[in-house]
Amino acid sequence: MNSIRLGTDFDNTIVSYEHVFPRATKALGIDVPDEIEGKPELRRFLRGLPDGEILWQKVQAEVYGRRMCEAEMETGFREAMQRCRAEGVPVVVVSHKTRFAAQDPDTDLHKASLQWMESNHFFNPDGLGFGRQDVYFEPTRKEKVRRIGSLGCTHFVDDLPEVFLNSDFPEGVARILYGQGMERNADIDLASDWSEIASILFGCRV
Repeated sequence: MNSIRLGTDFDNTIVSYEHVFPRATKALGIDVPDEIEGKPELRRFLRGLPDGEILWQKVQAEVYGRRMCEAEMETGFREAMQRCRAEGVPVVVVSHKTRFAAQDPDTDLHKASLQWMESNHFFNPDGLGFGRQDVYFEPTRKEKVRRIGSLGCTHFVDDLPEVFLNSDFPEGVARILYGQGMERNADIDLASDWSEIASILFGCRV
């Protein structure tokens, strides 16, 4: 049995919303310059507007709730999970996600995420092979970090360096920072896609 126990974040790590954010801003009647591309740039732009933090929260609520069904799976994730199953590596999902967004209290974000996972065959034994008990939505980042430790993860994948820099992040867990253009840190591995994560875990890409 492989000694690796992999944990991973959900939003912007398993799930890609790159094409959903522009649709959400347009649907909410927010004018965004054409040169603004990607979530980080959009976040900075919106937060710079009057009531920008509220606007950003509204966009997030739209994307992670009503438009969750439009999201796509991150490149290489399915193949990486198939390799994990073949190697006997258990995988758990640990996400910082409240059940309801402040700007859309009528939409259950946990339900929307689980429905997306079901539609992408996460819980199918012939699909990705996850069990419902392998998915954890935590209301705060602190509780997320604690969950990572309590589950005995040996490696964790996240797109937010703040998670790894949290003072409560469990010692001894290998940290894999996911995404494009991330700054290198001596204690954190970088991966731009799931094929690179497979290379970190198993020494070869998938």
